[in-house]
Amino acid sequence: MNTPRRAATILALVTTGVVATNMGCATGGGYPGLEQQEPQSRSVLLRVLNNNWHDMRVYVVSESGRSTRVGMVTGMSRAVLRIRAPLAYGSTRVMLRPIGTRATHTTEPVLITPGTNAELVVHNQLSLSHLITR
Repeated sequence: MNTPRRAATILALVTTGVVATNMGCATGGGYPGLEQQEPQSRSVLLRVLNNNWHDMRVYVVSESGRSTRVGMVTGMSRAVLRIRAPLAYGSTRVMLRPIGTRATHTTEPVLITPGTNAELVVHNQLSLSHLITR
């Protein structure tokens, strides 16, 4: 075969591959749903250790006092709850409401910023429950 012609063909194929790869990266790599994943990456994960016998409804209480339910954790178990970014940031409290009782407990306010690891420990005596950030 003709070596210069073969080299030109290989060079053209490599150049086309490099250009196509760069175009794919510039447009987000062609991964559908990439835009929807960005807000989740700014959300805060709340790890809950429920040492109480009751199933717990978990709410986030904003600085203005508005409470928003973020999930439920069954008794004597662990769960990871996702708190959406607008609810999570700033001085945040968590309110616990055991299912089947009228009791409630609200933690002390904790400052939560992007990248914060939050852990909620629920005790059998609700008043001993606490929220930890790292």
